[in-house]
Amino acid sequence: MHRIDRDTSGILLIAKEKALLSQLVEDFKDHKKVKKTYFALVFGSMPASAGTISHRLTRIEDAKNENKIQVDPA
Repeated sequence: MHRIDRDTSGILLIAKEKALLSQLVEDFKDHKKVKKTYFALVFGSMPASAGTISHRLTRIEDAKNENKIQVDPA
C-alpha cells in the first residue's frame, strides 16, 4: 500500500505487470538508477540556499498530533 500524505504532491507508479513491478522495485533499491528529490518550504532564513540533509527520519509511534516524524541524528 502506498500513501500520499495530506498537503503532499508527487508521483505514484503503478505496474500493470508483475515483471515490471519487480524491475521497478529493483530500480528503486539501486539508488544509481532512480534518484528521489525532496523539496521543503522553510519559514525564516537559512544559512545557505542549498544543501544536503544527511539524517534519517524516524516515525514516532505514539504521537498524539500530526508530527509523527522526527529527525534521527544517529
